[in-house]
Amino acid sequence: MTLTSIEPHEELVFTSQFGFRSAQIFESPTNVVIERDGRTLTASLVSDRDCTTVHFTVLGFEAPADFDAVPYYHVKESATVRDDRGREVLPHPRWHTGGMVRRRSDGTLILDWQLKLVRLGADVKNVELSFGGPAGDWTVQIAVVTVTPAGIPATPISVTDEHHGVAVTATAVACSSEITAIEIEADIADEPGVDPKSRVRYVQGIGAQSPSRLVDELFMLRDDHGHQHLERSNFHAPAVRNRQVLSFPGLPDEVRSGVIEIPFVVVQQRTDDMPKVPVPGTTEIRFLGCDATIVTSRTSDDESLRSFENRPDYRGPRVRVEVNPEHTEAPTQLLYFSRPYVEGAPDVGMWMTHRAGKQPVVESPDPSGAATSVALRGPVLKLLGPWRLEVPLPRT
Repeated sequence: MTLTSIEPHEELVFTSQFGFRSAQIFESPTNVVIERDGRTLTASLVSDRDCTTVHFTVLGFEAPADFDAVPYYHVKESATVRDDRGREVLPHPRWHTGGMVRRRSDGTLILDWQLKLVRLGADVKNVELSFGGPAGDWTVQIAVVTVTPAGIPATPISVTDEHHGVAVTATAVACSSEITAIEIEADIADEPGVDPKSRVRYVQGIGAQSPSRLVDELFMLRDDHGHQHLERSNFHAPAVRNRQVLSFPGLPDEVRSGVIEIPFVVVQQRTDDMPKVPVPGTTEIRFLGCDATIVTSRTSDDESLRSFENRPDYRGPRVRVEVNPEHTEAPTQLLYFSRPYVEGAPDVGMWMTHRAGKQPVVESPDPSGAATSVALRGPVLKLLGPWRLEVPLPRT
């Protein structure tokens, strides 16, 4: 089971800038820029191996009437793309995307919208983008040309191992004298036929709690001559969600295969259960079959804390939540809660820190600085493996 849309015999290339790509892609030759009534629209298109991405922004419009009533202003209207034969380019089932209005650092507004659609047909030379909303009604023509990206020739593969109802698959490999690049991805295998956006669980990390692995989360490749090669810690080629590109040094020509072991996978689980624990305090809980100790504390204002981009600024007091599993060798462990909530606090997200060898620590806003409890939402679980992938390493 894989998530990719690679055709069985599709040619791929690998570059450090873009990761694994189709050997032939379709894209807009330049950004489309249109100025109208004091507003500026900029749009671009790329159709690669996974999907068609249409990204567009609009500047120079007034704030919607209800803009300041919510921390994130999501556009209610829809956007449509049709090819030059009038066929609608349908949304890709793997992604849920939409438009958002936010205020930039200079105080002006920007509409930022990204569409994830199915791949374009090879015969498409032009598409029409149309949308409405707070930035006005627009219909825009975007030219499409064929591009052959330069890169290391790559090979699609399919090597899968499954544990805990999670399948991890090696999907592509590229080998040169300087680099050995292997793409892996993970998917929930025990909910067949369920829309990915409706599943009980979804994968959040493969061998790490985020795509940027810490130094103690780097993978090891053991080649068929018994030598081990550590993943390059400073190399992270881009990849879509649930997928990662592993980079190892170039290997000798006589090496033909290697084994990668993924020690754990991180998943987030949907549940209506929302335990409350005291603040400050130390509480032992059993949740989703996992035994853990929840440690909570308060933090004071921190001017050095930077809020996430596009999120309302918040530098006030926070509640800190740390989860410590009772059994670190248990096959399923509670790792952290992604959305702890203090009653009456603005729902502007959370802050998380994670250091090598330590449990993640999550902080949530507490404007009063006197919260007596915190509700634990968004449980994230660590599933122990290992997942073992024996990967062919062909020279192309």
